[in-house]
Amino acid sequence: MHTGCSGNNNDSNPVASGPAPSNPSPVIDGKYNGTYDVVASSITFGCGNANGVMNINESDVSGSVTDTWGQVYDLSGSVQADGSISFGLADGSSNYARFEGLIVDMGSTIEILKGSGTWEDNGGCAGNWEALKRY
Repeated sequence: MHTGCSGNNNDSNPVASGPAPSNPSPVIDGKYNGTYDVVASSITFGCGNANGVMNINESDVSGSVTDTWGQVYDLSGSVQADGSISFGLADGSSNYARFEGLIVDMGSTIEILKGSGTWEDNGGCAGNWEALKRY
């Protein structure tokens, strides 16, 4: 997610867009299905953060996030049966970011699904992300 990275990219669009990862969509039992609140934090100086909503339906991941500067990005990708997740963000221009991570059940007696991982964009920005399923 090129969230305003201050590298040598001088375009006025502060965040990422582009192709989503292309993973096969495995048939899974829907255990990850639902709506997740997503927060993406930059670890690169001069780059912004983003937050939004991720929806999982079987193996398909969709949703949108808004960055520090108010730019909205579409989210698209897939989740595997083991919880590994890969998705991309795009804003309709030349900016894009790839997200990789894992969804796990953090609960001991009740289900608490949480995803986390890393992201990197085409403008030199990078960071971490987390997602928590809504109940």
